[in-house]
Amino acid sequence: MSYEEKRQLSLDINKLPGDKLGRVVHIIQTREPALQNSNPDEIEIDFETLKPSTLRELERYVCCCLQKKRRSTVLVFTEQSLKAP
Repeated sequence: MSYEEKRQLSLDINKLPGDKLGRVVHIIQTREPALQNSNPDEIEIDFETLKPSTLRELERYVCCCLQKKRRSTVLVFTEQSLKAP
């Protein structure tokens, strides 16, 4: 994964709502043996040390979450537009 992709992944993770962050921690802890015993309440992600497969799994998860968020925003906007006089 390129530096720019890692940077974008970091930005996208920061866009996730709090209830989705637990899964981010779970993905990292299950795929990175050195981080299995880390405190899930306070985790600092060093993207340079994560395996490419972990980064891609995080990317898939975050992308899926953000697409759902965008879809629900569009649906709300569309419903509001339909209700307008």
